[in-house]
Amino acid sequence: MDNKHIDISSEGRKAFDLAIEVAFAGKTHDQKATGWRVDPEQGLILYWLTPEYLKKLPQAIPLPFEMTATQAADFAWNWLTVQTEVERKQHCDHDGSDGHGFRVHATRWGHVEGEEGTICAIQPIWAWYGK
Repeated sequence: MDNKHIDISSEGRKAFDLAIEVAFAGKTHDQKATGWRVDPEQGLILYWLTPEYLKKLPQAIPLPFEMTATQAADFAWNWLTVQTEVERKQHCDHDGSDGHGFRVHATRWGHVEGEEGTICAIQPIWAWYGK
């Protein structure tokens, strides 16, 4: 599906696994992640490109093996959990408390900020809790 758009902000491992499953669904049959990179604005970006095409993107790092949605979720979750407060975006001054959350997103055509060959981007964000 080429007009797929996802933007999921939530918290917790169960919600994260479901968000990654949605990101991988509907791309091509048996979607696999083949590469990754970290962008200062978008977070961890996952690619589905062939190894030959990945070589044309100097910023992309090939994964050691093709990863299913479940394997990519483990990889991304481990990256997400070591991010510090400095990397978390959208902090707001509110009357409540904050926790660690995530954002999984991709725009039309499955792009991340117009970049082709991406599955999704994962960002650490603040989860807001009101009083």
